[in-house]
Amino acid sequence: MANAGDVMTDPGRAPDTHLRDHMGVILKRKWLVLATFFSVLAGTTLYMLMQPFIYASTVSLLVEPSSPNVMSGAVEEVYVPTKVDLNYYRT
Repeated sequence: MANAGDVMTDPGRAPDTHLRDHMGVILKRKWLVLATFFSVLAGTTLYMLMQPFIYASTVSLLVEPSSPNVMSGAVEEVYVPTKVDLNYYRT
């Protein structure tokens, strides 16, 4: 008969794993984890620094003062003021 403190109560069942178990494995092999992390970081950094710059752009902006135009060309094409017929609005 199993004690209350035993993790495994059924012989056919796998023992329960907890986050503490996984952290124990990571902390036990922390130098391997850190070495892998920093080697991947260094390799990625070197790869990115060795890549040629592909994108470059320049811009010239010319601003000319002009009088304000309340009714721009696009609005004038859509809305053309016509004579108002009050009979139209009454229907």
